[in-house]
Amino acid sequence: MSRHRRSRVALSLTLSLLLALASPLVAYAGILDAPTGTLTSSTNASAGDSWWRAGTFTQGSVTYPVPWGNSPKPDLNIPVPDGTDLLSNSTVEGMTIVTGLMYRFGRAPSAFDPMSFGFDQGSVDYIWGYTEETGKIHTVYDVLGRYSSNPGAYTATEPQLRLPYEGVWVLDYSYIGSDGLISSSYPVTFGIDLTPPLAVSKAVVKPYLSYTGQTGIWFPQTYGVVQWEDKEYDLLSGVGAYEIKVNGEPLTDYVYQGPLTNTQQSLEDLKPGKNTITITSIDKATNEGPAVTTYFYSDPDVPVLKIKAPAAGGLVPRNAVFTVDATDGGGIQYVQFYIDGVLVGTDTTAPYALSKDMVAYANGTHQLLVKTKDMYGREVTQSRSFTLDKTPAVISGISDTPDPFYPRLQDGYKDAGYYRFNTNEAGYAYLYVYSGTTLVAAKSRPASAGTVAFSWDGSWNQQPDADASTNATYGYRFLMIDKAGNRTWSGLYSTTVRDYELIRVAPNAVRVIER
Repeated sequence: MSRHRRSRVALSLTLSLLLALASPLVAYAGILDAPTGTLTSSTNASAGDSWWRAGTFTQGSVTYPVPWGNSPKPDLNIPVPDGTDLLSNSTVEGMTIVTGLMYRFGRAPSAFDPMSFGFDQGSVDYIWGYTEETGKIHTVYDVLGRYSSNPGAYTATEPQLRLPYEGVWVLDYSYIGSDGLISSSYPVTFGIDLTPPLAVSKAVVKPYLSYTGQTGIWFPQTYGVVQWEDKEYDLLSGVGAYEIKVNGEPLTDYVYQGPLTNTQQSLEDLKPGKNTITITSIDKATNEGPAVTTYFYSDPDVPVLKIKAPAAGGLVPRNAVFTVDATDGGGIQYVQFYIDGVLVGTDTTAPYALSKDMVAYANGTHQLLVKTKDMYGREVTQSRSFTLDKTPAVISGISDTPDPFYPRLQDGYKDAGYYRFNTNEAGYAYLYVYSGTTLVAAKSRPASAGTVAFSWDGSWNQQPDADASTNATYGYRFLMIDKAGNRTWSGLYSTTVRDYELIRVAPNAVRVIER
């Protein structure tokens, strides 16, 4: 979708006068000294003179610069002489006082032939808005309104117009003095252009100006040159400048279209990774064409690679997990894992890791090698040895006492349950207690080879808000993880918790004693 910068016409007779209009985007400058002059602009000074020098219009033997704007209602600002002999155009203080304006307004190139073109003409009896402070006449001329009321009188002659009232117009005016004298005629030309320019073609970013190879690939530079095809993208006012944005941020200045076509721009300090560059053509009336997007892929650095697990010489279980940190400004293509020189896995997304069942490998020492490649193609490797221990610990001799046990305090004492097993390896041991399928207690501790014991007081420490009643039969099981990380689970066993005791008082009778 095209964009428009709104602008208006400002007409001036004085060569050095720079008008400051209300709109900050005015493309019509404070215009020219009749019949010749140089186009200057204070309202678009930051855009550069060459942008707004919109070409010329020839009337007979005289060539005029043509300022352009994208408003169908040009803003006319005509300075009033302080004291002028209107016949000789010589300034004499205190002589003729300007009281009015006669004008004709029509199409170029036949602006002064009333038989061959339509025009408006009239006179201003009083100088509108004139004060000694402003020293100028100001009014807005509605080209669109005039054209709509008499379309046949203003037929467009310029090529590739979208609207018929676009193109070059001429204001021809004379001053009226207080003594009835009329000054010489002053023609002023300007253009109306509401049609956005075309999108640029064949946009590409290269690593340097003389590069002729493939683009759209990764380069080691953080600088480049954006280029586009050298052609005309606006057939009315003409292209004045190009706006370049890098990753959504505009460059500090425009690329100006001058007498020598400029269709390239250096780009400094591009970020590592994918850079998005857009080029937008802007015509001399400040209409913006569609933005065209291209890319530059920068990868200036070497990857940084570090093996996180296993530690150098460390133990690795049967179900091994190898983890790696790999970073690069441009990005990482992949991380490859080799065991004893054989590729066993590849990861392309961070965090980089490989899970591997080591059942086919013998217990003992092996070599891990990790290789990474960045987007430009640089490779970095790191290796370390590890010891495979794929044999899990053995759990045996499981017991629990007493069963049942009484955790309620009675006569100064209460029971706890004790749970034991034997293991042939050191490592870390766990006890899990369940009420049905609900985990209610968990214990853990370092364990040496031999007997491992846990105690449980009957409380539901995994679910403190659960029912406080302890009268039930509970299941329990053990987990043993050896130093390499192999896991061994025991079977599921049971124990009973009570808060009462049954005492037989007769062959066929018992007594319940709370505990």
